[in-house]
Amino acid sequence: MSTIPTKNRLAAALLALALAFGANAAYAAETETDPDMDTEEPDPETFGAVPLPERMPDGGGEVLPGAPVEEDMAEEAAPAPKTRAERLDALFAGLKAAKTDDEAKKTASRIAEMMLQSGSATIDLLMARALVSVHAKDYALALDLLDAVVRLKPDFVEGWNKRATVHFLRRDYARSLADIHRTLEMEPRHFGAINGLAVILENLDNEERALDAYKRLIEIYPRNEQALKEIRELSGKAEGRQI
Repeated sequence: MSTIPTKNRLAAALLALALAFGANAAYAAETETDPDMDTEEPDPETFGAVPLPERMPDGGGEVLPGAPVEEDMAEEAAPAPKTRAERLDALFAGLKAAKTDDEAKKTASRIAEMMLQSGSATIDLLMARALVSVHAKDYALALDLLDAVVRLKPDFVEGWNKRATVHFLRRDYARSLADIHRTLEMEPRHFGAINGLAVILENLDNEERALDAYKRLIEIYPRNEQALKEIRELSGKAEGRQI
């Protein structure tokens, strides 16, 4: 029996946990009444994550068995490897240009998958444990783990974004907004963080700014169904107030 390398097992676990952590690209929240605030209890199953369905096939040609390959020709034909930033740029461009909802969702999933890749086995392990803790609603432990993530690797965008999610689940909107701000400083196109910002602004009854946030999201992810729905509803409320 062959043994699956530890690195591959960890990567698979991260993707599976990310799937369990959220079902769509919206920071949607289902709720119960809070005596101090007219908001609802967010559900960690649907808040703060993008779904990760099967990866899009990369395509490309295939060398038939036994076919001669000239080494110089192969090297000349092989494209230069892209940096992570270049791959993200291409994905965000594809997200904006997507012609169908299905294409957009798959591209958003690939972006989410790349965002979870820290490049550090230690950080990946801490993130995996944090996601398990969120799924179990052990927010205190999740926060401790994510504190370690942002301390050890402050340039890892998703560490800040996930910590913003946990602060939201703990109803600590001030700290959640601070981490969202840090996330968007490093990656202004992070549509999950922008969506989280919009949800918090709605919960704080700042519908005008929430509408602006959703419009900003649509500029990056034009086929985001939840954001389009929120824009319609908030725009209708604004028009009603003007009348």
